[in-house]
Amino acid sequence: MKRKLALILALVLVLCCMSSCNRNKAAKPDGSLPDYDKKIDELSISIGGWLVPSDLTEEQYVYMKESGIDTFYFAQAGDPAYYIDVNSITEQDQAVLLKMEEYGLNAILHVGAKTNDKLVNIANAAPYNAVTGICYDEPDKEQINEISTCLDIVNQNPGNKTLFVNLYPSGSYKRNGFYTYKSYLRYFCENILANLTVGEKWLSADRYPLTFDKKGNKILDSKWLCDMEALATVRKDYPDVKTNFFIQTIPYGGEVYPAGTEGSRDRIPTYEDVRMQEYTALAFGFDRISCFCYGTPCVYSEFTEEQVGMIDRDGNRTSIYYATAKANNEIKSFDHVLKQFEWQGVFTNDGGKTTDTKRLTNRKIFAKLKNRTPINKIGGLDKVYSTQDTLFGHFLDFESNAGYMVVNLNDTSLNLTDQVTMTFEQDYGYKKALCYIGGQKQILEIVNNALTLDLGVGEGVFVIPY
Repeated sequence: MKRKLALILALVLVLCCMSSCNRNKAAKPDGSLPDYDKKIDELSISIGGWLVPSDLTEEQYVYMKESGIDTFYFAQAGDPAYYIDVNSITEQDQAVLLKMEEYGLNAILHVGAKTNDKLVNIANAAPYNAVTGICYDEPDKEQINEISTCLDIVNQNPGNKTLFVNLYPSGSYKRNGFYTYKSYLRYFCENILANLTVGEKWLSADRYPLTFDKKGNKILDSKWLCDMEALATVRKDYPDVKTNFFIQTIPYGGEVYPAGTEGSRDRIPTYEDVRMQEYTALAFGFDRISCFCYGTPCVYSEFTEEQVGMIDRDGNRTSIYYATAKANNEIKSFDHVLKQFEWQGVFTNDGGKTTDTKRLTNRKIFAKLKNRTPINKIGGLDKVYSTQDTLFGHFLDFESNAGYMVVNLNDTSLNLTDQVTMTFEQDYGYKKALCYIGGQKQILEIVNNALTLDLGVGEGVFVIPY
């Protein structure tokens, strides 16, 4: 009897493994693809912006709309920022929220202190359609515990508003009583998200990659990718959860960490910087990309007079505004396509080398990734070659067609272009690839089972072979 039970259990395990493998494997093509544009008005990736300028003229609402940002976080940051206190929403606040609704923009109200004195008033936001929820920023374990004591109030809020919590990046979890970053993320999921019954469930964090090494050279933060990977992989255990990541759209560091100092973020993000960050987030399957910052904080220890965001302290658009708006609207032009694909994982390739069955890398920022997929586990793909370091996100759509987000992941100050060759398995018989380049749809030929892409500095391309 025991032997029969063991055989049955073994058979069940084999069938489960086969089922799991099939779910992650691309279907062989029939020469056609779904019409992804049928859902152009239904699906989208959200783009957020932290801080709202204080002087909200009609012109400012136009700037907000044209920026490609759909959701704005109203947070305290001194006189240059407009703040709405959920405890006492004024007539002026009401007028602002009506104007936001008129322009089709969403608002998330930041509550300031990480205590429950404002969370209990979430119902105050109920009458305002523009308000999608309220926001806490970077709680530790004790503060997560405190927030959890008021979830009944959140779940009863009449406006179905979302409790949005942005978590710490890695490096802070140890002082918060956790041994690993993922345990911090999971603790939040189990104690907050799993107990929410209203609004959306968001797993969010921030980490800003544009920094310097000890010698003053411009580099990318080596832990940036592994933080995104941690959120993306933890989310897989919670299928009703969405992911958000904050990207850097402002130089900062104040006078303590000026440009050239190790750890400083005193670098003015360019279009190439912004699109590299955004395409990287998309390669990890994120549902929202949030810009830090849209408006500009007041001058204090972290920000000098010269360090400004997309909108400066006088309400003027900066070079960062135009760079970010260009990248945002590029993403928005094909985000409905991305939303029809489910994220499977990432793999990487070092410049000048070929990856086939191995997770090849010598580069520190790639080597820190813990869950990269070996290419021999990705059905349909044989090997890849790239002239520069390249990140690949792989996806499957609702018909198991494969999609790949290919990103030239190098510090943009190096001005490196990247030529990538993806060689597909012969028995898949791919002939063409639907590609989104600069947000625009293009059909490229696959010749002798190989597709070659030329990527500009910080560029990403979404590839659907068929």
